[in-house]
Amino acid sequence: MGLKRTGFKPYMLLPLLPIVAIAFFCIRYNQNIFNYYLPSSNWNDEVIYYKTIGGIVEYGIPQGYFGYNESHAVIGTFGAWSPVIYVFDSIWGKVFGWNLYSPIVARLVFTELCIIFYSVITKPDFNRAVSIILFVSVFPLFARFVVSQMADCYIITLLIVFVGLYEHRDSDSKKNVLALATIVVVLTLIRPYYVLLWLVLGDTHSKIRTKIVEVGIAIASLAGYFIVTRYFTAAYFSDLINLDWLRFIIVNPKDGISNILHIFIDVIAGINEKILLACVSGNDVGCQYLLFYIFSIILLVLCVKTKSVRTWGAWFIINVLQWLSIVLLYDANVGSRHLMPYIIVEGILILNYDIGLRLRIFIILITCYLCFIKLSDPYSMTIPIYSSELDASLQEINRALTDEIEIDDGIGWNNTVLWVLSDIDGSYPWYTLYAIPEGMGINICTYDYVYERFNDLHAKYITCTAGGNVAKLCEESGYRAILIRGDLNICFYSKN
Repeated sequence: MGLKRTGFKPYMLLPLLPIVAIAFFCIRYNQNIFNYYLPSSNWNDEVIYYKTIGGIVEYGIPQGYFGYNESHAVIGTFGAWSPVIYVFDSIWGKVFGWNLYSPIVARLVFTELCIIFYSVITKPDFNRAVSIILFVSVFPLFARFVVSQMADCYIITLLIVFVGLYEHRDSDSKKNVLALATIVVVLTLIRPYYVLLWLVLGDTHSKIRTKIVEVGIAIASLAGYFIVTRYFTAAYFSDLINLDWLRFIIVNPKDGISNILHIFIDVIAGINEKILLACVSGNDVGCQYLLFYIFSIILLVLCVKTKSVRTWGAWFIINVLQWLSIVLLYDANVGSRHLMPYIIVEGILILNYDIGLRLRIFIILITCYLCFIKLSDPYSMTIPIYSSELDASLQEINRALTDEIEIDDGIGWNNTVLWVLSDIDGSYPWYTLYAIPEGMGINICTYDYVYERFNDLHAKYITCTAGGNVAKLCEESGYRAILIRGDLNICFYSKN
């Protein structure tokens, strides 16, 4: 019986994408997805995400302050990231419960639903569907962020839905524009540069009145991001968005412009170095920048070839402005991760277009070489693997802390633990923070901050390395030792 007679359609292959991508990842890096265990992760941001969601699920909002060097939000208790990123996990946790395996299940389900939506709405043929699956599968960073607690997975999959609606824009135009606009607003509230996506929405209509409304919504959503970060997030160790170059221009225009040129020269030199490393020995920063550049060139070529400035030209302009925003507002090395969603969705957008077979093969092969063959950074490309010893230790720590700590009614420093990043004898084993009671806030503090202001600290609890200077200060000041584990090099103290 032929596939056509069974009702099979080529686009039905696309929902296999998340499974195939994770399988490729596990084969490439010799890992087992079924041994996933979040506390073994190399990424310490994940413990903050995880405990924040736990506090939301348990109490509606964490009862202690998340922040840095005792910073905290004006309203609420969230850390440095926009609270919008917590919405998806919070809904999942409220409905299905929240444990160490919830993040990966939630992301797999959300990714699968978004891919199904994309495949149904765009209906790619066999060649396009297979091309998209292969491209994403040999871009292992996609699979790694699906198998994580980070919010990047949700951003990427929302952008895939956005691209699907964008490709489907010729039908049900009003509904599509509304859905597209909603996604852009949500993404802008998470990360401000997604306001740039409004540039491609102009291709969906031609009414001046609608365009004026869109400009108003874009400005409002961007203002909404800054309002949210001003009042509902805690200040980071340093400004997340760097505007020093702009202040320099205002004060001294001539020297300010010269400063920008030097910034560009330094950044371009640094990126080129990373790209060279990506080609020779593998580097996640370099491979993402090089792919981003390649897709930008392809977008420009498609713009010239099809004479469609409003479509391919708009995507190219978005790439240029995104690159500028990373160079001028963020750190270029960290910013490479912010390029990743664009790389994935633009790759999908191009591969689902009527391009030649040679270009299709080139995109897959260059991605495969840079990201699948060469990329081997253990920090970025290692799935957290289950450890029975770590699991047993976390359970013991959780029981000890739960017996001694009771979450107070209301929000405050009494429900907050200061995590001293490092002491003179080394870094704190932050993965043990997964064991703190739900609802507690984690305020990340530098050693200098804690040591110099020890007598004026606000938080009721301190966790630090055992035997370090901070631990000695706690003992000398009469803090009560709740937990001391020399084998793990941790101790947990409480003010009396």
